[in-house]
Amino acid sequence: MGAIHGHRALLRAAAGFVWDAKVRVAPLLAVRVRDRYVQGVGVMRASLAAVIPIVHQQGTSEMASSTLARYLAEAVWWPTALLPESGVRWDAIDDDRARASITDGVVTVSMIVHFGKRGEITSVSGQRYRDADGAPVLTGFEGRVGKYERIHAMMVPTESEIGWVLD
Repeated sequence: MGAIHGHRALLRAAAGFVWDAKVRVAPLLAVRVRDRYVQGVGVMRASLAAVIPIVHQQGTSEMASSTLARYLAEAVWWPTALLPESGVRWDAIDDDRARASITDGVVTVSMIVHFGKRGEITSVSGQRYRDADGAPVLTGFEGRVGKYERIHAMMVPTESEIGWVLD
C-alpha cells in the first residue's frame, strides 16, 4: 500500500462523505483519488499525476453500495457515526465480533467488526465493489486500526491500514 498524503474527509450525521487524497505509488509518482457518497450517489475518480484518468465511476447501484461500504468502514475514525442514532444496526456474532449494517435509501451494506480486550475496534472486514478493467467486481476488504488517542473525550484510532483481499 502507498502512503496517503493530503487526506481530507467530511462526514455528516446522514450517511455521506467526501474523500480527497494523493496516494504515492512510487517515488515522484502519485495517484489522486476522489471518492464521495452523497444523497445515495457514489462517485469514484482516480487519476495518475492528477491529470491522466484511471477510474471514473458514478451513478450505478454498485458504486452507491461500494462508497457506502467505504463510509461505514471509515466511520471508525468518527465513533459517533457508528452509533445506532446515526443509523448503524449492530448484531452480535460472538464475544469479539459484531456485524455493523447501515441502510441509506435502497442501499444496505454491512461489515464485520472485531473488538479488542478494552472494547476498541481492532479491525473491520467486508465486501465492496472495486473497478477491474472498467467493470465493478465485488471484492473482500480488510482493515486494521490502532494507536488510539483521546480526542474530544472519545478514544479514536489514529492509524489504519486497509486493503483488498485478492485471490
